[in-house]
Amino acid sequence: MKPNEPCPSSTDAIGRVRYACSSHDVVDSIMVFGGPLAAIGNQFAAEAQAEDRLVTATTRPIQIEGADDAIVIEYARPQELKPTVGGVEVREPRRAFDLLATAEVDDKVRLLQCEAPAVADKRAVTARLAACTATIQRVLRLPAPRSTLTVDCVRALERMTTLPGRPDALVDADAVRAELRRFALRCTDRVAACALASSSYVEATVCW
Repeated sequence: MKPNEPCPSSTDAIGRVRYACSSHDVVDSIMVFGGPLAAIGNQFAAEAQAEDRLVTATTRPIQIEGADDAIVIEYARPQELKPTVGGVEVREPRRAFDLLATAEVDDKVRLLQCEAPAVADKRAVTARLAACTATIQRVLRLPAPRSTLTVDCVRALERMTTLPGRPDALVDADAVRAELRRFALRCTDRVAACALASSSYVEATVCW
């Protein structure tokens, strides 16, 4: 990202702000569930490895000005050998990462996530990581987004992640995230009350 590159922003129905830059996106939100940043990073890594057993996922801390905590989850696949006419072509492993950072805002936690497309060139990965870091530093100087979820909706959303009968978060990670996102988008106090009274995940999903 160039120092003054414009990153158009948009806000979704539950108050998250997405900054769309040329090589990456940064999502700024108020964390409603998830736990310590290290635990979230380990979950990201486990989900990636469950989706593709050839992926190696590692996490490491990183320093970001203005953030209380920050980690990088790096994903890589081994080199692939692709037969070609007259020889064997060695294909570079694909590399990707998620950069997560948190900062306290009043009595809440602000979570920023940078997403960038996978690339093969190590230099491109390094450049995008630097760009993500710069964007997050810039966003942290802006006011935090406001969650549109009510207190009861936040409680219900947190409970949804613990109810029996929920799909395996490691096997069906995308499905679980999509279902929780739909819940957050459609939650009202009436829906929250229904979900809080439910005894299973399936029963709760009928509430909206």
